[in-house]
Amino acid sequence: MLRRLRTAGKTTHVLLLTARDTVADRVDGLRQGADDYLVKPFALAELIERVRTLCRRAYGNKSGSLRIGALEMELSSRRLRCHGAEVELTAREWRLLEYLALRRGQVVPRSQLAAHIYDEL
Repeated sequence: MLRRLRTAGKTTHVLLLTARDTVADRVDGLRQGADDYLVKPFALAELIERVRTLCRRAYGNKSGSLRIGALEMELSSRRLRCHGAEVELTAREWRLLEYLALRRGQVVPRSQLAAHIYDEL
């Protein structure tokens, strides 16, 4: 399926979660077009960081931080500063700000925003 996806020109980021743990399996998965490969069982924290890494790549942010005007966001630690002062946000507020910041300049439909903010908490 992954090979067909790539052959069709789709560039969606793919993280394979599988019990297949040999080096040959990993190499095959990556050669077929996976962006990352994670073997079960895995720690939830590792999965979260791998997904965050893929998201940073997808939105062109390699550093893990964003600066928008007076706001500075550290994505990995979920810290926000405004004019240098630390700002506390709830989990939902952070997800909203992060989602919009990573898509700045784009129109984000309300339904897409609501699905992301409310379905993933």
